Amino acid sequence: MQMEELRTKLCECANAREMMWAVMQLSTENQLKVLILCWQWWSARNSANAGDKLRKPEDVCSLASKWVADSKEFFLKGVSTSLKQGTKWCRPTGDTLKINTDGTYFPGTNHGGWCFIIRDADGDVRGSGYGHLQHIRDPLRAEAEACLQAIQAAASWGMTRIHIETDSTTLAEALQSSNYDRMTNGVIFKEARAFIRLNFLSCVSSYCPRTCNKAAHVLAAMGARCERDEMLIMAEAAPDTVNLLVASDRAVSFE
Repeated sequence: MQMEELRTKLCECANAREMMWAVMQLSTENQLKVLILCWQWWSARNSANAGDKLRKPEDVCSLASKWVADSKEFFLKGVSTSLKQGTKWCRPTGDTLKINTDGTYFPGTNHGGWCFIIRDADGDVRGSGYGHLQHIRDPLRAEAEACLQAIQAAASWGMTRIHIETDSTTLAEALQSSNYDRMTNGVIFKEARAFIRLNFLSCVSSYCPRTCNKAAHVLAAMGARCERDEMLIMAEAAPDTVNLLVASDRAVSFE
């Protein structure tokens, strides 16, 4: 991560308060590097203490680097990123169905929620689902679980051409390549790609900002509030809670 100079500087601090002050004087990018790396080391230690396999230093650094790359989109590029990516949900074309997925994660409890909503070229809902997650250790796992639930439901309904949209850049890329297979969630990425190859004629995955993923975001919050192992999957429908957002998405997509 090219942080040796930063590490040396922070090691010279006499106490935690002095170190935090030094971090606050860094550039935004270096602040992200320091804080995310510390968080990943802390997470790896907690996992090992809980009986999980001890992660290799290079794996911790690799995951931290991916988190830094994702975070920079929001902290460094700011509003301009959202404008470049678009600020409204866009309809799929032809007979392709668009699947918006989302996951939520609560670090204090290692619980969260997953969801998906599938819509066609007219903006009509073709299916949706949400549910509770437990024993997860990072937000990316929640996003990946949401994607798995979505593609499994889509395949069971006979859908063959899909476009997966997520507000996680890492997940969008992991569904298209093996570059993230050595990360903590690499197994689930490989499982999703294998399932897609076996069950769909075509599949595209892409990133969308949260402004284009509002319906899924609300559903994920509903999933997080469910009881343990509770889930709801609906064919050709979505919960009333998000129908107004769906109607709004449909209206602006025709503008």
